[in-house]
Amino acid sequence: EWNMQMMQAWAIQEMVVHLTVVKVDSWMVGSMLGF
Repeated sequence: EWNMQMMQAWAIQEMVVHLTVVKVDSWMVGSMLGF
C-alpha cells in the first residue's frame, strides 16, 4: 500500500512538472514570436 501511494505521488508530480514545462515552452515561443 505504501508503495502504491509512492507511485501515485510520483505520477502526479511528473504530470505537474510536464504541464509546467509545456506552459513555459509555449510562453517562451509566444514571446519570441510576439504573441
